[in-house]
Amino acid sequence: MLSSLKSFLAPYWFSIAKWGAIGGSVLAVVLTVRNSGKDAVIADQQKKTAQNREIANETERNINRLDDHAVRERLRKRWQRD
Repeated sequence: MLSSLKSFLAPYWFSIAKWGAIGGSVLAVVLTVRNSGKDAVIADQQKKTAQNREIANETERNINRLDDHAVRERLRKRWQRD
């Protein structure tokens, strides 16, 4: 059975190998592009998170610089607006 399969595929082995290599190359390129796209999205999310964290830290530093009376007044005004 195996010998008959070998004799049947003998004229086509080069074509099969060629198409297998082409398919493997295309698959490798597609997976590489897909992974680089995911990496870019993750990098963008990390950049946005870092920017938001910096804004939050700056706000916290500004609040900590105020005296207690100013902080209470600011919070009171925020609650009265609602």
